[in-house]
Amino acid sequence: MPALPSVMQRRVLVVDDDRGVRAIVGDQLRQLGFEIVEAGDGEACLAFLEPAASASPLHGVVLDLRLSMPDGHAVLRALRQRDATIPVIIMSELADIGRVRDAMKLGAQEYLVKPFDLELLRTKCLRVFLGTIEQDVTC
Repeated sequence: MPALPSVMQRRVLVVDDDRGVRAIVGDQLRQLGFEIVEAGDGEACLAFLEPAASASPLHGVVLDLRLSMPDGHAVLRALRQRDATIPVIIMSELADIGRVRDAMKLGAQEYLVKPFDLELLRTKCLRVFLGTIEQDVTC
């Protein structure tokens, strides 16, 4: 069985139509040692999953549920059809908690409610993308 990639070899896709959110999330994950790629909408996200898109696989996705078409739910469904193994953390506002529940049923491993604490972001990303066991942190 091949060894798991180290954090420096792990590539995470950050998907949000807000450039500022992508920058914040990306900066935090870079500080942890992840390689970050970004997408500003659902179509760009799905393009990263195409075999010809890159020689480097994705090891995780941080996905906003409120995207322009296709929305985050549609992206998550398509992502699960293409690769059910990629860990996904979804982001949404508190007003969308029902949508968060639905996304968890679609296979998201974790969620963040905006605005979120940066330490919570880091903890959840380490746990989901690396499998590290941290103390339980709740939203």
